[in-house]
Amino acid sequence: VTDKSNCRKQILSTPVALPERGADNTSFIAVWKAVSGALMYGIQVATDSTFRNLLPNWQNATTTATRIEVNRASGGVNLYYYRVRAIGGSNEQSQYSNIIPVVAGAPSCRLDVTAAKSNISR
Repeated sequence: VTDKSNCRKQILSTPVALPERGADNTSFIAVWKAVSGALMYGIQVATDSTFRNLLPNWQNATTTATRIEVNRASGGVNLYYYRVRAIGGSNEQSQYSNIIPVVAGAPSCRLDVTAAKSNISR
């Protein structure tokens, strides 16, 4: 009998990307939930939702944090997309997360629905 316990790779959960924080004219902060067993995260940023047009330096950027500041490219592009995957100690990688669209140059606004409802006249 051969011991195959050393052949098993840990399967990492897929990260959940969260809405960006602080989008402005120069940058935004990509944010995601931590994954158990991940030692770092790989992030991709693109100008299209299929990730065919990746930004330079964002093809597979890595970080140990669950957020990273993305300096936007020049050239009039205002819509970006990001996704992230978990990377483990043996370089195993999860699937990519959900895709988050970012409108650069527009402040992140969160609507207070309760306040909005109270101002509706009938």
